[in-house]
Amino acid sequence: MWEVAGALVVVVVAVAAMRPSTAEACSCRAPPRGQFFVGTNGETPADAPGIAWSGDALKSYMEDDPSHVTKVERHYGRSRNPVRFSLVKRGRFEFIAPEGGLRAGERYDVVVEMKWGSRTDRFETAVKVEAGPLALAEARLVLSPRRRETVDVPPQDAVSCSDEIEADVVRARVELPPTLEPYRDYLLYATIVDGEPRESPPRSACGQRRRQQPRQLRWLEYDPLFAACDREDGLAPGVHTVAVRLETPDGRTFTTPEQRFEVDCATSPVSEAPAPAPIEAPRSAEAGPPPVTHGCALSGGPRWWLVVALAVRRRRGLRGRS
Repeated sequence: MWEVAGALVVVVVAVAAMRPSTAEACSCRAPPRGQFFVGTNGETPADAPGIAWSGDALKSYMEDDPSHVTKVERHYGRSRNPVRFSLVKRGRFEFIAPEGGLRAGERYDVVVEMKWGSRTDRFETAVKVEAGPLALAEARLVLSPRRRETVDVPPQDAVSCSDEIEADVVRARVELPPTLEPYRDYLLYATIVDGEPRESPPRSACGQRRRQQPRQLRWLEYDPLFAACDREDGLAPGVHTVAVRLETPDGRTFTTPEQRFEVDCATSPVSEAPAPAPIEAPRSAEAGPPPVTHGCALSGGPRWWLVVALAVRRRRGLRGRS
């Protein structure tokens, strides 16, 4: 009987230990120290000042030493030849400008290495120079229908990664013509609401912290516009105007025509009820507990060492009585 009672204690303690512990903090990844701005397949327009870089400075202006750029090679058939280059500073970007400028049809391999302490971050890209200019004026802003749904916002406590709230939501999306589509990752997008630039709201504590990082320059291309139902987040309920400004790294811009939209939980259309979730098959005892998923990485977790220690102790006790 005592052996049965002891086994039950081990099982209860083991199950309690395997339950996810309370999160102690939201763990966020550090933002990168820099990045190239090129198209989907390395596209760069020929009328750009050079190959766009944003992040830690490439050039030490005190020493006039652009040593962070460790490789700029131009393709000649199957061969790769180093070329001279200069650095051009323009606004928030630096441009790696090969000698003689960019010409349509050329290809380059470029490497940047950033050293801090004993660590070296390596960034590389393959560049394909295409004829310009870019047809920014052919971009079109499309708004989704209003919909009552949940959105993620920064948490009100200091533990969670994000809070999920109910809101009346409209989404703004930029449609690009086929000639401009390859440059979707090359461009920046700024949402203009009621005539003022609006930074896309962070969706978690991590996003809230990264807003303070000036190196994170890209705007969300699929931007939720919402009014919260039960707390003060997002826009004020009512009618607003929205436009999107597209910008190239060298500062050329185009702003779409304004469109009107409304977000208000008091008048939002009722969403259709979601389909019932499928019934999961029973899990076997050998499969263990179901995995725990979160939007961010949380510190803490199952204490497997405790399960192992209890099992070893239990086995030794049985040997002593045998």
